[in-house]
Amino acid sequence: MTDQPERIGRYEVIELAGRGAMGRVYRARDPLIGRVVAIKVVALSALLGEEEKREFRERFFREAQAAGGLHHPSIVTIYDVGEWEGVPYMAQEFVEGTSLSRLLKESGPLTQERALPILRQMADALHYAHGLGVVHRDIKPDNILIDEKGRAVLTDFGVARLAASDLTRTGEVLGTPHFMSPEQVMGQEVDGRSDLFSLGVVLYLMISGQRPFHGETISSVCYQIVHAPPKPLPDEASFSPGIRFLLDRLLAKDPAERFQSGGELVEAIDGVLSGTLAAEPAPPSAAAEGPVQVPTTTRVSPPIPAPGAPAGTAPAKRRRGLAVGLIVTLGALVGLCLLGFVVVGRLGKGGAKPVPVEEPAPPPPEGTPVLRGEPKSETAPAEARTPEVPVRKPAATKTEPPPAVKPRQPDAPSTPETKPEASASAPAQPAPAAPKKIKKAHLGLIVEGPLPRGEIKVFANGELVLETPFRGLPDPTGRSRGGFRLIQHLALPPASYVLRFQILSPAPTPFMAETDFPLVLEEGSDTTLKVEPKRMPARIKITRLPSASEAR
Repeated sequence: MTDQPERIGRYEVIELAGRGAMGRVYRARDPLIGRVVAIKVVALSALLGEEEKREFRERFFREAQAAGGLHHPSIVTIYDVGEWEGVPYMAQEFVEGTSLSRLLKESGPLTQERALPILRQMADALHYAHGLGVVHRDIKPDNILIDEKGRAVLTDFGVARLAASDLTRTGEVLGTPHFMSPEQVMGQEVDGRSDLFSLGVVLYLMISGQRPFHGETISSVCYQIVHAPPKPLPDEASFSPGIRFLLDRLLAKDPAERFQSGGELVEAIDGVLSGTLAAEPAPPSAAAEGPVQVPTTTRVSPPIPAPGAPAGTAPAKRRRGLAVGLIVTLGALVGLCLLGFVVVGRLGKGGAKPVPVEEPAPPPPEGTPVLRGEPKSETAPAEARTPEVPVRKPAATKTEPPPAVKPRQPDAPSTPETKPEASASAPAQPAPAAPKKIKKAHLGLIVEGPLPRGEIKVFANGELVLETPFRGLPDPTGRSRGGFRLIQHLALPPASYVLRFQILSPAPTPFMAETDFPLVLEEGSDTTLKVEPKRMPARIKITRLPSASEAR
């Protein structure tokens, strides 16, 4: 579609308003009611097959249906949807103004006072859309329009998906790489918190003029998004603590650590604007590990004594009670110390007997006979001794010394068993045989698809075995026709593998997808895989081609 059409459906085309990766946008007029509208025409690539075109049309109309149910001051209104000369189109509200990306290019970074109201309107719009189950998936400055009155409007739900739609599949990678969330980059399921991460990247760009994740290639940008913290803000001290708090929450890698909804973000922005959220509050974990807050003590007056009671009675009783309590506490501490000393002494190293500490016995009561020269029995080891209850013997009874206890003979030290030495006449062991040489398996890869350029990575059980760029094939005139074909050969040890394929392609139509393929490679085998990146939706199709013997 090179020439500007006069009509698209019933709409009269006025001029070309813009173009993007998905197609063109025309300014047009609805002759039935005289309203100016924006007509978004989606260009279907000639490289798409009929089945892919049919899938895309189905997805386009479902997305239009989802976006058409949104009615919010900060979301572009969808009026109509249809098909014209085999091409799907969408009629929507025409916003007089400019995009945020053009505004930033023309005026540079925005002040906090100008950036936060834009951020708040987008957060409120996303809160509304997420509540209806619609996730935008492509939040970026190009899709945020600023009208002449300063109203910010979110447009282009071209990659929006109903969260419950059967067209939403894990593994699809849609969106603009620099503004994608970590879960988008990894092809995981996304929810509204993914849009909030992208909105955090927009905030960073609005106030600094830079992107938080930078790289020379798409793969390096994606790695930064998933694994690296955002770059420090330039002249960070010039930004308020509230701004830094918003960025820290929005750009968290884990969705659970971000704002959980657009409404929660709106409340935080209001706090920053009003000054009630001037500093970053401590996270729950930090608060739990921080110093204990001492509660404020309340001074309590002493109770008033009952009538007739002598003055100072209550204070005196309290003092006596306090003194008794201190004495009891000190006594208990002294007892514990003595008990610990005795236990430690008995458990000394080497099994040496501790020297008993004899305490002076209390004097016997008067009239109690004292036995002189009573023999002492040997003390049994601490671990074998059982406590005995002492019995006082009558004075008139003659005591006989107990029979002498024979000392226990120490056990003979055990000697380690010694294995009989090998006889000199024993035959010598044969030398180990040389290990058998294992033939590696050969894996051929034929990679082709409708991508102009990019790079492919292949991992075998998590280890990178191939990383190479590719470019589109030229046609007879020397121009690139957009497709590419790449042939690679790999030699791998025979084993069971999980091969992971990643294919990345930059603008004008970014493509990112990855998939896993289980494969068993036998010794000396020759296997060929055909790898095809597919659009609408972005995915990778892998087919195992028959070998020469199988073909026969």
